[in-house]
Amino acid sequence: MASCRFRIKMFSHIRIYIVLYGYSDFEAGMSKPMTVAEKRYVSECVRAGCVLCRYLRLGETPCEWHHGRAGQGRKRAPHTWGAGLCVPHHRGNEGIHMLGGRRFEEAYGVSETELIEMTRLEFRSFLPASALQA
Repeated sequence: MASCRFRIKMFSHIRIYIVLYGYSDFEAGMSKPMTVAEKRYVSECVRAGCVLCRYLRLGETPCEWHHGRAGQGRKRAPHTWGAGLCVPHHRGNEGIHMLGGRRFEEAYGVSETELIEMTRLEFRSFLPASALQA
């Protein structure tokens, strides 16, 4: 039986998690805390409502933040790579998490990446400088 080497990292006196050697926190799926600029960007996007409802001209609907995965491989995307989606379009029966990327695009005629790019274009004035370079 092979032994697994690991180390314990502490981010605060309360949170402790294990990271396997050879992976950074970001690659292992542990996201870094949001910066103030990222929080401002995300809150402005969420305040505007669901980007897909606006695209489909269904009006403004309350939403939650969807962290995009398309084009990111297995590693986690930056906090600014996402879009505001209402509950039905995010995690409902007809949402991106239930349908998956391909069926979601077939159902609504727009991909996850396109929704994220629409969001980034609409709220580019709130994007942190670090996200503009990515």
